[in-house]
Amino acid sequence: MKWKILLGLLIILSASVFAIEYPSTVKVLLSTELSSWGSSKGYAFEKVVIKSTRPFTIKSGDFEKTFVNGETVLTAEGDKVLVKIADFEKTLESKVALIPQDFKAKFTLVNAKRKLGSPVYPGKLIIKNIDGKLYVVNEVSIEEYVKRVVPSEMPASFPKEALKAQAVAARSVAVLSALNPQEKFLKYGADVDDSILSQVYNNVEFTSVIEDAVSETEGLIMFYEGKIIEQLNYFSTSSGFTANAEEVWAFKDKFPGKPIPFLKSQPQFENLKVPPKFADGKGLPDIQREDVARWFFKMWKLPEGSVFYDSQSPWFRWKVTLSQKQLQNIISKTIPQREKADKILNADFIQVKSGMKPDDPDFSTGEIYDLNVIKRGHGGNVMIFEIVAENGTWWIYKEYNIRFVIRPRKDFAESDKDIVLHLYDGTTWNNYSILPSAFFIMDIERDLQGNLVEVTFWGGGNGHGVGMSQYGAKFMGSHGYGYEDILKRYYYGVKIKKVY
Repeated sequence: MKWKILLGLLIILSASVFAIEYPSTVKVLLSTELSSWGSSKGYAFEKVVIKSTRPFTIKSGDFEKTFVNGETVLTAEGDKVLVKIADFEKTLESKVALIPQDFKAKFTLVNAKRKLGSPVYPGKLIIKNIDGKLYVVNEVSIEEYVKRVVPSEMPASFPKEALKAQAVAARSVAVLSALNPQEKFLKYGADVDDSILSQVYNNVEFTSVIEDAVSETEGLIMFYEGKIIEQLNYFSTSSGFTANAEEVWAFKDKFPGKPIPFLKSQPQFENLKVPPKFADGKGLPDIQREDVARWFFKMWKLPEGSVFYDSQSPWFRWKVTLSQKQLQNIISKTIPQREKADKILNADFIQVKSGMKPDDPDFSTGEIYDLNVIKRGHGGNVMIFEIVAENGTWWIYKEYNIRFVIRPRKDFAESDKDIVLHLYDGTTWNNYSILPSAFFIMDIERDLQGNLVEVTFWGGGNGHGVGMSQYGAKFMGSHGYGYEDILKRYYYGVKIKKVY
């Protein structure tokens, strides 16, 4: 009997030793300015101006003092921080913390620029002097963090179930990041930043619907085979398929990259009658075939009875036409730019099959002879793209490189006229930064001598195509699907558990 009791105690002790204590806060490096879509303009402040309407305490080394309210101005002084509040002025250590004294207290970062104006932060603000510049970190509860990520990453007008799915996804990223901080932010004392490099945070005000979506999923995160999912991705709009992660991203200098079992290509439609000649063994479109991809991506009028989750998005289908001269001008600029990125990564994702090397200072494609898809992923995304031209032949690997190389912008094209992207809902977008996605086919027009005159790119979706489509989640949320259904649709084989 005694040995059974001892064994039971050992099991309990073992479980307590190896149990993970999940963090309740996350440290966010704040940008000086965020664009409307969440890209950071940098983190180094010349000075930091903070307002509080409620009591707060300043701590730095052995110094500690509480203030009723007011505007705090912090500047670098050598390797220390000079603090001014009304008639108070003192040089403190290189690290200064502003700590709220009640749960209603929040700090306005006056000289930071956001889509919502000057951002207001719950939690603690930590200011560090690093090499004469000031950096600000917001240490905040994960739940308050998620409230400010969700509307910055997904429109607050989306159905609540879609917002709840986004909340669980955002919280999963936050918890994992707090457990395993991103290395590039460690020197600032942060786990993540507030931009698209991590998750966009506090760029858009949250509403009562967002607050409800977060509170109703409090503490819920996603696991795969007992571990928090280590890579969680979402994007705007799918073309009708999502993509395998390894067919979109490299692993170090290798492409295709490392398979991620919960980020698999999956169809995002129902009741689509696929012609037998286009079907795979499961009755789905064999989208890796060029003839099937052509049929699928030129499908601007949906077959009767079919349902595509993303068809409410203007980006569900798109097309753009580029002339011979525009293509020459664009590609002659973009290939060398991507080659520079290759060298930083010690990779070879811009391969020279013949002719001029991209690092040649006089690089030019010359006349474009042909454009070809060499390989597609299981979701139909272009993985390897070939450019055949007067001065050489090049293979472009990976979706972002491919989208970047064909930039439909008039400045790159050296065009007097806007380059117009036509969208599924009849609207247009001029001079879009890159191709909306790598899910596309091409119509190549040639003259009587066979010379390439212009190319029309017919595509679908917006973004990389891996993980959760936000417009797809919107559709599912407004058609009776719960947030768990949505998440399990996009993240294959995951389980959702409450960790606090």
